[in-house]
Amino acid sequence: MQRNSYGVITKYFSILLIILSSGCRENNNSFETNPVGIPEVAREEFQIILPKSGDLWLINETYEIKWSSLSKAKYVVIELYRKNTLKQIISSKTENDGSFFYTVNPDLVSSNLYKIKLYNFDNPDEVATSNYFTIRQ
Repeated sequence: MQRNSYGVITKYFSILLIILSSGCRENNNSFETNPVGIPEVAREEFQIILPKSGDLWLINETYEIKWSSLSKAKYVVIELYRKNTLKQIISSKTENDGSFFYTVNPDLVSSNLYKIKLYNFDNPDEVATSNYFTIRQ
């Protein structure tokens, strides 16, 4: 009996269709399942736009913290970290409107290892962290 490549491809896609139509049964917070049953990577609820990697902020100057949001959060918390240590709660509750203006605290030491953490006030699992940026005196 001779097989052609068309038959092999048809059989392959039939098996693939059966697998996909069976759906994703595993409950995993990292994945969501669409109506076809194909796992999707969970979306990021927030993305920090500013500050970006390599930005320089000077003590006592005012800068915009800017983010995009897919979250339904009404409020967010904004924190400043140096490495992995919390240095300042910039805002304990501000509207999730995509922008916040911050005057750099004069008590901060110069470093290129600062980052912003932003999260949903009501659900801290919805979180975003900026890349490292620099604060100088």
